Amino acid sequence: MKKNIIFIVGCLISVALIGYFTRAVEWGKFASALGSFKWWWLVPGLAAFYYSMYLRAVRWGLLFKPHYDIKGWQAFAPLMVGFAFNSILPGRVGEVVRCLHIGKSQKTGVPVALATVVAERILDAVTLFGMLAVAFAVLPPIDPNTNVPVPGSTVVLNAKVLEKSIHGLITICIVLVVGLIVFMFPWVQLTCIRITRRLGFMSARIRRAIARIIIKFAGGFHALKQPAVMARIIFHSVVLWVLVGVSNLAIARGFDLPMSLPQALALVTLIGIFITIPAAPGYWGLYEAGAIFTLTVMKISDNVTVMFAYAIMIHLVQYVPIVVIGLWMARKADIGLKRMQ
Repeated sequence: MKKNIIFIVGCLISVALIGYFTRAVEWGKFASALGSFKWWWLVPGLAAFYYSMYLRAVRWGLLFKPHYDIKGWQAFAPLMVGFAFNSILPGRVGEVVRCLHIGKSQKTGVPVALATVVAERILDAVTLFGMLAVAFAVLPPIDPNTNVPVPGSTVVLNAKVLEKSIHGLITICIVLVVGLIVFMFPWVQLTCIRITRRLGFMSARIRRAIARIIIKFAGGFHALKQPAVMARIIFHSVVLWVLVGVSNLAIARGFDLPMSLPQALALVTLIGIFITIPAAPGYWGLYEAGAIFTLTVMKISDNVTVMFAYAIMIHLVQYVPIVVIGLWMARKADIGLKRMQ
């Protein structure tokens, strides 16, 4: 019941945001904006984004070291399947699906795979905020007088609200990084196991199972203890997100939007902040809101119709192939939608 409520609320948020940000869209001109798009820019846009997905798979494989030697091509199918399920089902079901997939195909077990996904998400957050800091350092300051009201609420998005949100999310990132580092100490893991053993309301069998899961989960963070592997992981993290920015930049060129690479990198991070809010599967509405808000506050365009066409285009570039390829790979691996749901 709770999941259904969250799903319904997320869909309502998506509908409200799409309705609000498209209220000024002239639909006749929207079709013209798409018609005037230089379609050859889709080639570098798609190439950059899906090479970033392969690098994400390579990075994920590195996070299993030293216990498992998983190549990028071996991690790619579970990754795409997970992203596809995230795109069509509510919640983060896809993260569990890809852990089940790689746990079975590469014999890693689910707890280890889940730990690598946690580490991956923390790395993504740290990398994105690092890129945002660099982008803001080289870009002109955002005009504090630019206000974008949120439909159905008294919230007004502007430079001040954005700055507070970023500071709050950076604080969360720091807490997660510190927590991750602390959990990697063996004495912390032993303490967790000792606490579990004292939970008298659980049977001995369940307590032993939890202890094994804690040990296996900790094994998913061992790659972060190796300086050489960690350097490669950080390198792949930076490159893959820069490639996402390059993809967005290529699509912007197709619409003749005067966007620079630092602005494209800022766009990637700000969209990422927007899609942390519960929404319909695939982040529809939030993704477009994040894109239009960023283009507005950075003075890249003042034409809502063109901005919406651009937002839809970059969203489709990242959505359609992932769903099509991911579901095809899921079918090959005999991972049914009903079963996972």
